[in-house]
Amino acid sequence: TSSAVDGGQLLDTNDDGRIDRIVLTITDNGIGDFDPKVGVIVDPVFLATPNTPPTILGVPTAVQDVTTTVPAALSDFTVADAEQGATSLSVTLSPKNGAILGLTDADSKLAGIQLVGTAQAINAALAGATFSASVPGAASIEISVSDGEMATPVTASYKLLATAADPDTDGIDSSQEDAIAGLSTTAGAAALQGDGNADGVRDSQQAHVTSSAFLKTPTAQSQPGNATPTFITLVADSKDGKTDTSDNNTASLSNVKQLDAPANLPSSLKMPLGLISFSANVGISGTSSGGITETFSLYVDSSLGVNGYWKQDSAGFWTNLAGQAFGGQVVQEGDKTRLDFKLTDGGAFDADHAVNGVIVDPGAAGFMPLSMVGYVQDPWISLVGYAPELPPSGYWF
Repeated sequence: TSSAVDGGQLLDTNDDGRIDRIVLTITDNGIGDFDPKVGVIVDPVFLATPNTPPTILGVPTAVQDVTTTVPAALSDFTVADAEQGATSLSVTLSPKNGAILGLTDADSKLAGIQLVGTAQAINAALAGATFSASVPGAASIEISVSDGEMATPVTASYKLLATAADPDTDGIDSSQEDAIAGLSTTAGAAALQGDGNADGVRDSQQAHVTSSAFLKTPTAQSQPGNATPTFITLVADSKDGKTDTSDNNTASLSNVKQLDAPANLPSSLKMPLGLISFSANVGISGTSSGGITETFSLYVDSSLGVNGYWKQDSAGFWTNLAGQAFGGQVVQEGDKTRLDFKLTDGGAFDADHAVNGVIVDPGAAGFMPLSMVGYVQDPWISLVGYAPELPPSGYWF
């Protein structure tokens, strides 16, 4: 027994409301001495509280999605210890395929990040931690907790899956490309979400296909206002909007973005989305005949009413490259208008004017009244039948 009467004490040495020490007073040949001989005390009572191992709580059972190089907040996992108070825990966090940010390592000589302290202090630190994945693929945080008394630490594994922010490197975040409603060309047929050209593959997974939300205004950069978004889809190395398998050419897109329409446009040329700017890596032909010519397809909402893909050449003339005279076409596909056009590396409509394997293109899905063909009073648009370098007052369709 232990009480104040017989000299026993129950002590709370940490002032945390928990008994952590018992003091017993036993008198030789008296109460509590089980041996009648004087000079020998025998006490068969052994008081011991078994150690309870620490626990790890809140680790997600499902794999968590993260984006490479983007710090992601971790789900609120915590550690706990039944023997609270001054009990010090040691936590080791070992990241794989990434780094843990926002924590102070208690011992940089050991592998992983070391946290030492009470469960409460460690949990406060964990609440501000983030994880940044290095490369696409599986990632994890291996968690180990020890209270200094258990022979084997308690462990858990926090599983993650990292994807690239822009796996096809076209400059458009995957989440935006995946948001486009899939194009369905057959009545009643199910369309694949994120597939803007109906080729059966999400655009975010293809370097030569890009979908992006543009604003319905010619001044998206300078004066976006309350313009509503509309999706466009651009396909490089295209044949009727799908990948061209008829030759060995390949192409990839980058720096796809919306620009303002030029301020000095001919009054009859309308660009409801302004300009679409992009770069296409088409490679080098390996011959002295010049740069590679690639075909592109641009899908836009049919409600925009465009009837051509307009480019300005080095002489300043606006030309419809989706016209038959330049090997292009305008096609209705599903609820989209598809503009097919060709560009040549280093050609008149390559903005960098160099045969360097890259076509730089600011162009526009635009509308020109067909009734204007035949006669206009604008010398900066050319008409079929006149060479662009001549100064007729017409349009080039």
